[in-house]
Amino acid sequence: MRQQIVGISNKPSKRMIKEKCNKKSIRSQLMAYVRTELTHSTTHALPYIVKKDASTVERIFWSASVAAGCAMMVVLLTPLYTRFKQSPTVMSVELDYFNWRMSFPALTLCPRNKLDPDAYDAMIREYALITDVELRAILMTIAETTLENLDKINLYNKRLIATLKPEDYATIAARLLPPLDNASVVDSLGRPARAVVAMTELGACHVLYSNQARADDPERWRDPASDYEYVKSSTDLTIHDAAFYTTVHNYADDYDIYVHGPDDVVLGSARAVPHAGGSLALGVRLHSVRLAPALRAAAPAARGCRCVVLGSARAVPHAGGSLALGVRLHSVRLAPALRAAAPAARGCRLLHEPISPRYQTYSYSLCMLECRVRTIARLCGCVPHFYKPLKNETICTLTELRCVNHYRMEIATLSSSPVTLRRQQQTSGFHPAAACGCLTACETDVYLIDQQDLEPTGKTELRVGIVAFPKVRVLRETIFDFYDIILYTTISKKQTLPSHPKQNLNKMENPQETKGPPPTAEELKAKGNEAVKKEQYIEAVLHYTQAIKLDPNNYVLYSNRSFAFLKLDQHYLSLQDANETVRLQPQWAKGYFRRAEVEAASGLLDEAIISYTRALQLDPHNPKLLEQIRNMTDTQKKKYRDSQNIIWISTCIGLIIGIVVVILDYTLTENPTLTHPLAMVSFSLALSALGWAGGKGATLMDSWSAGKSLIPPEDLGMNGASAAEETVIPEKKSKYSRAQARHRYKQGKL
Repeated sequence: MRQQIVGISNKPSKRMIKEKCNKKSIRSQLMAYVRTELTHSTTHALPYIVKKDASTVERIFWSASVAAGCAMMVVLLTPLYTRFKQSPTVMSVELDYFNWRMSFPALTLCPRNKLDPDAYDAMIREYALITDVELRAILMTIAETTLENLDKINLYNKRLIATLKPEDYATIAARLLPPLDNASVVDSLGRPARAVVAMTELGACHVLYSNQARADDPERWRDPASDYEYVKSSTDLTIHDAAFYTTVHNYADDYDIYVHGPDDVVLGSARAVPHAGGSLALGVRLHSVRLAPALRAAAPAARGCRCVVLGSARAVPHAGGSLALGVRLHSVRLAPALRAAAPAARGCRLLHEPISPRYQTYSYSLCMLECRVRTIARLCGCVPHFYKPLKNETICTLTELRCVNHYRMEIATLSSSPVTLRRQQQTSGFHPAAACGCLTACETDVYLIDQQDLEPTGKTELRVGIVAFPKVRVLRETIFDFYDIILYTTISKKQTLPSHPKQNLNKMENPQETKGPPPTAEELKAKGNEAVKKEQYIEAVLHYTQAIKLDPNNYVLYSNRSFAFLKLDQHYLSLQDANETVRLQPQWAKGYFRRAEVEAASGLLDEAIISYTRALQLDPHNPKLLEQIRNMTDTQKKKYRDSQNIIWISTCIGLIIGIVVVILDYTLTENPTLTHPLAMVSFSLALSALGWAGGKGATLMDSWSAGKSLIPPEDLGMNGASAAEETVIPEKKSKYSRAQARHRYKQGKL
């Protein structure tokens, strides 16, 4: 049989040829489309790149031109984008206080004796049926344990401690807490207030008017079905509710009162106001911070804050009597436009932007509490029972609390010692507590105890009220958004902070030059500081200037030189250095404080308040800043009253002079000029109007003089050159025809 040998042909099939043609067709169509678009493009140089008869050198030249233009565009837009990411917000002031709604402060009541005798005996009988071990001392230890007294509790052996589960510690402490009847808490309208048992770093406490307390209820921790949902339980007030107060009757013989924001929690080491008998009344003053509407939808990293009401907790120990506390409030709010910005842009976080699944809201105190919990978990491998646990966290037994007590100071101060860092350097993910990165809250209410009156009586009574509502509120607003990057290609001088003046300050030499190695910037800074202490401010300026030449990016040097210039009444130079300090370090509160001092000294009180407020935002717990803002506000009010008094006094003086002139004219002259009564009255009113005009003019001159010390001084080194340039008369050249011009050119004439 004849065999047929079938070979494999290398000839492509019709299908392969068709697919290859289709691919070439698609590629050619795409290239033709791109070439057509570039040819008809209005962008210069693009049509020359795809021109068919263009040489290779021409294509390379135009391509390089396009690349250089793109690079220049990136260079010009980078400063705009950097400003958009770092400092797009500004702090403004609101004055429409009639439309504001402020939250009444939350109250945390922590009794010194956390054992209710009836509940204690009932729990002893309950556990007596389960185990035969005597648990009286252990139950007392669980109820009294806080972050502050870990060094004072008795830590028993593991056999006794093992009889109780660590998961039950928080519930036991809450059940042993003395009860607070709702009828014992009544507001000024006669309405009872509901108290919530919450676990804090100070143990089990009762919390009133809090939106956060339900999340710290131990009974809810054990019930998986009772997921915490944010419910507003605080009371909102207006300026018309100034008489609102809350009274707590016969709570305990000795307890601490903590005043804080409704969305905040109490941290350990908070200051307490004691109450040991009598009736106690608290008055509150409010200071607010608000977020502009444009920033509310922004991410927390862009605006640098989270939206929450933050209160600085302060405890008031109460041990009997009638105690009255007056609280004042400082408020900051966020403009609606800023809610859409990122936290890094607005410099704060919103209420609904939590950083941990432990809580569904955010506040600065919650962030610090979360940082403490993570630090304890890294160092000790467990979490104390007075913190809300997560599903993957282990609760510490009483024996394991020895580890927490060992690191108690580092946990409370959120600072890691060198020994701890060396010991934990092999631990994965360990970092110093200072790296928590807690942003401030975008909307902040800071409650400060302003009045404290104790009246000894036979009953224990607490009364809390707001002393004064704020009439000035700080508002975070956007001043530079993404549209500015699109609309502008360069940063104008009006949009940026003034740079350092070109007054040849950096060219000034140190007159005290000595042989040997040149001094360092730190040595010159130390010499400048010594000169400031001796009130030798000119010498201090020279030292600081020489130090700036060596270290031009040291913002502390500019701040110190700004202070020296301020003492020399050189307000313009002082303001330039203060602005340079803020530009080099926008997150340093002292830079804004230094700028506010210069603005206040030059009479720009409104700008000074804004700078002080910005410094307060960066350092919210600095009482000196609050005092300066209060002083500036009082100074503004006094200045306004003085101007009004000057106007009225001038008017009265003019009226009195007019009346005296009319009387003298009528009595001392034989033929009085003013004989008609209407003429006499008109003359007196005319002089009073002149007095009013004089007083008004004096007040206007005073207001116009504010800020004149910030006018740049004349540069004497350039005046002569400028005058010479201005007096140069351009040479007049005769016009010639083309033929005449060629003839003059041949003759060597121009």
